[in-house]
Amino acid sequence: MKNPNPFNSQDIIKELNKKGPVKSCQRCGTRSFEIAEGYVEISLAKNLGGFTNPNQKVPAIVVICKHCGHINFHAIGALGYDPDASLLSHFIQ
Repeated sequence: MKNPNPFNSQDIIKELNKKGPVKSCQRCGTRSFEIAEGYVEISLAKNLGGFTNPNQKVPAIVVICKHCGHINFHAIGALGYDPDASLLSHFIQ
């Protein structure tokens, strides 16, 4: 069954534009980006010896430079979406 709230990169672009991150790519200087169709979860560690709690993660949107492929991440919570797992389905098909 398909999720009733599929990932919508246009919604994400609107939210990013509201926040103002409109600078060029920090690696190559171009201004051509795309949003990956999905999100990632960045695991957090409290020490260099390994993960103390593998359940501590930051869900993030992936922004990719179309010219050089440089990747930036934007936390879902900072874009106005609740990072709670029950609402992450908004980003998954």
